[in-house]
Formats: sequence, C-alpha cells, structure tokens
Amino acid sequence: MTALLQVSELNAYPMAQDVIRKYTLEEKIENAVHAIKYQVINGKQLVVACSFGKDSCVTLALALKAMQELMREGLPVPTLHIMHSNTLLENPIIEKYNAQMIKALGAYKKVSGLPLKIWVASPGLSNNYMVNLIGGRTVATLPDNDRKCQQMMKKAPLDQCKRYIRNYLKKELGQAYTAETLLTLMGTRFVISSTRFMN
Repeated sequence: MTALLQVSELNAYPMAQDVIRKYTLEEKIENAVHAIKYQVINGKQLVVACSFGKDSCVTLALALKAMQELMREGLPVPTLHIMHSNTLLENPIIEKYNAQMIKALGAYKKVSGLPLKIWVASPGLSNNYMVNLIGGRTVATLPDNDRKCQQMMKKAPLDQCKRYIRNYLKKELGQAYTAETLLTLMGTRFVISSTRFMN
C-alpha cells in the first residue's frame, strides 16, 4: 500500500535554513574560476563565445581570471581563443562598441602577457541574409516561423570559425589534439527578467 502525504504533513518538518545555501558573489566567482582552471589543467583548450553583452563579458572575465591565476601559479597557459560574431547588420553604435572591445582585448593581451587569439566570424556575401533576401534567394523570416536569418548570419559563420580554430589547434598540438580537446564557454542567463522576456 502506497502512503500519500497530505500537504499539512509536508509542513510538519520545517527545512533547516542551511540546507539550501546561498553563495556569495565572491564564492560564485571563485567556484567558476576553479572550474575553468580544472578544465585547462586537464588539457582542455578554451574558446569563449563572446558577443560583448553582459553575460558573455562575465564569462570572458572569469576565463581571463582563471588564466591569470594559472600563469601566477607557474602552470602552462594555453592560448585562450575568443570568438565573436559580426552579423554586419548591427546598429553602428553597437558595432563601434564591439570594435573597441576587440581593440581593448588586444591591448590587454600585450599588458598581461596572456596568450589570447581573437576570431571574428562574419557571413560571406553568398550567405548574407540581406543579400539573399533582396536577390530573391530567400523569403523574409517572421517571428516563430523560421530561423533562417539567425542560421545564415550567426550560426553558419560561427560554425566555420570553430572549424578554423579546430584546424589551428590540430596544427599547434599535432597528435595531442582530439575532438574532446576544445571546450566552448558561453555566458547564458538561467533566469530572464520579465521585462526582457516581454521585449
């Protein structure tokens, strides 16, 4: 016979406050940096997918902090690959901001001594969504209808960029390179604010 708990019985045993522990920001940062360092120490080559938005900038900062700590500890530091997508359709202000961020990373590379390689992926002319739309090779993408625009402008160029990075690593590492060598870090929010969700 299966015993079912009544709702009132569930409240009879209050949960201890320390069972679900909230981490401080410093602890979250420390845990994330430790996890990234662990992957590098175990032979992973990191690629940070970075749009230079809030989420991906935090991810990039964590990866850079992990690499700095490894360097300070005297451990070998592999090249940190930073992959950015330029759809060629960005607002000019955003495009200028992205260019400034890429330039700042180049300056940071010189100052810090960290091995960084920045890759910018853009669609080719034949795979440019607007060229295909105006040329009659595709139809307009509508919300909840098709993802062709995203596929052509972002996914395909980033996939090609990732292939370039793999080939680069194959040449650099030789036989030490395997399919599992590459680890991509992406900043993604688990919870989206209701305001952002409505937009």
